[in-house]
Amino acid sequence: MGTVGCALVKTKEYNDAWVAGVKSVDADALKVDPNADPDALRKDKFIDKTDAQVQEAVQDALVYDPRVNSFNVVAAVKNGTVTLTGTVDNLEAKRAAEADAKNVVGVWQVTNNIMTKPQVVTATVLDANVDWALITDPVVDEYEISSTVQNGIVTLQGTVDTYYEKMRAANVVFDLTGVTGVVNNLKVDDAQSYLFWTDVDPVVTVVPKESDTEIKKDIQNQIWWSPFVDHEEVTVQVQNGKATLNGTVDSWSEENAAIENAYEGGAIAVVSNLKIDVH
Repeated sequence: MGTVGCALVKTKEYNDAWVAGVKSVDADALKVDPNADPDALRKDKFIDKTDAQVQEAVQDALVYDPRVNSFNVVAAVKNGTVTLTGTVDNLEAKRAAEADAKNVVGVWQVTNNIMTKPQVVTATVLDANVDWALITDPVVDEYEISSTVQNGIVTLQGTVDTYYEKMRAANVVFDLTGVTGVVNNLKVDDAQSYLFWTDVDPVVTVVPKESDTEIKKDIQNQIWWSPFVDHEEVTVQVQNGKATLNGTVDSWSEENAAIENAYEGGAIAVVSNLKIDVH
């Protein structure tokens, strides 16, 4: 019992109480008060970064990523735009480098000029490897996915149930030696399925369990407590369980965090109109 400054601390205290011999823990009397420790309140969570600071942060991210650090990938930054150059021997490293750059605060655009020079694999061998990878993957093995290979580019055809499975199939193929690109023509059978990073405005046909007012309040609480999102810059609207986010963020990672907060708050679907503004 007592008072703590945030929900994270309450959760930690609850988990710490489960020592040997404990049969149950009641944390209802442990109250959360953001003003319990005024000195601990967030201040200046997001600060403008210079191009030099952003470049240093991107290079550090590349160095600490084991998928990338064995290659000589160089990042140049101008007005928040990152240009990546260098040569890698697999497509996964190229994609990982781009993701690392996008996750740096202050980056609003990434131009990926990294060259991929994979090991030479014949089309016959690569086609067999693609089929085997899809069949043995526990997520997509149940679907009838066909593939064709030309000059290292794999084209996927067929139908899956969700956007997650569509993304999963492409990622399985991306990891294969000899793949230089993936054309994902898989169709999604479930119209209610929604992937965070699609631009599609989802069609909501499910009745939400909570009212729009309750969902909006829960989403706002999630965003307020998030260490990754500036709650003062993001507004929330909810209609029939579908949340629409408006405002500005500093990076792709902040936008994705806000979208996840919206789902965690009870939204059935999320439309992000958030704009990335690094200044």
